[in-house]
Amino acid sequence: MTLATSESLISRFPQETLDTILGTPGLEQEDLKSCSLVQRRWRLESQKQLFRTLHVSIKSERIHELPEEFCRHVRCLVLDSLWSYDIKRIKALLRLAALMLTRLPHLNTLAIANASLAFESRRSWNKFLSALSVTDAPSLKGLILDSVVIDYMYSFHELLSQSRFRDLEELFLRDTCFYTADVDALHDIDGYGRNAPGIYNPWPAHFTSLKSLAVLQSEHPYDIYAALCDERCPCDISGVQRLQFVFSNDSSRELSFPNPNGVFGSLTHLRTRDNQIVFPSSTIPALPLLTHYCIMLILVDIHDDFPEIFDLDFEGLHANAPNLQYIILDLREVYEHGNALTALRNGLDDIILCAPLPVSVRFVVLAPRDKIDEVREVVPRSKATRLLEVIDARDYFQAHTQFQAQRFNPWRCMPIRNVYDIDDNHYVY
Repeated sequence: MTLATSESLISRFPQETLDTILGTPGLEQEDLKSCSLVQRRWRLESQKQLFRTLHVSIKSERIHELPEEFCRHVRCLVLDSLWSYDIKRIKALLRLAALMLTRLPHLNTLAIANASLAFESRRSWNKFLSALSVTDAPSLKGLILDSVVIDYMYSFHELLSQSRFRDLEELFLRDTCFYTADVDALHDIDGYGRNAPGIYNPWPAHFTSLKSLAVLQSEHPYDIYAALCDERCPCDISGVQRLQFVFSNDSSRELSFPNPNGVFGSLTHLRTRDNQIVFPSSTIPALPLLTHYCIMLILVDIHDDFPEIFDLDFEGLHANAPNLQYIILDLREVYEHGNALTALRNGLDDIILCAPLPVSVRFVVLAPRDKIDEVREVVPRSKATRLLEVIDARDYFQAHTQFQAQRFNPWRCMPIRNVYDIDDNHYVY
């Protein structure tokens, strides 16, 4: 085998990496030759991914000693408190995060996981925010809050108002909520204060760059959504192009359109659990550019003597989404809960065939791979008319590369750009 000898291919790894390899017991000479071979041949390809995601937890005591050579490769910083209730350790994590934010020149995504923010750690919280308000630092394109408890809407808006979020494009919120118990009598539940005159808005910033928003399975998803719709929110969601609003099964509330700032004039892709949407009484379409609507179907058990059925209502969708092209029905959760086959036989064909939508709207059904033939058999009429295909979810998103994404799991330290976890029913749409 001939090795390339150009300077670009034989550039050395950082000395710290070599020291680690040489200092590891058990490595033989052949192992070192293999390392050298791989390094020479694939360095250019692997360099872009080298230390791309940095996972900082309360156990990362010496992470601030990370060499500058590594820091410049980091694109995503994950802060994970591991659900520690030790205030001192949480404060230490916030201080460490503030330090790391100043040392990562090419950072574009910030993720916070398993954390309680603000509360007694206000001083450390403010120091953390100050690192996000550096005007000459690169702006962050993505923000993830995964299993995060925030004290008030005020603190949530305060976080979003920092200057490094001025070009924020993606906001991913999973199992994130506000702490509402034992609210101080001097404050409203939103944290802005009872004595504030009128609608008190301390945030001069107003960002309009957000393109993708996900609110997934939060215990109180409507509180988060209301905070984003609040006129004091520094992040304007009216220009969002992709919206996922997937709440828990026990939620009985509905998703209302439009948001207070006007119609979702840019929204092209929408994903919800069932389709209980309340459209406004207006002659102006609420979703004029919507082309793809994905619905995670759930079963409704109306009586013990009757089979479980689907509760779908497409009224108003045609008038409010005149450019709709595809409705994607996701059956995977149906197969996880209840008698799926009985429910499918008692309604799926009629739902697709009788939907009050133009004939140009096509249906795609997502099912577990081993249930595809079973689903096709219960939709004989719609299969010949409005049904485009019954396919496996993974195949669908792989075939449509604009929806395909890498897996995201903060604990696996994966990149964050357009990332969801298919196994947990969280995927890019």
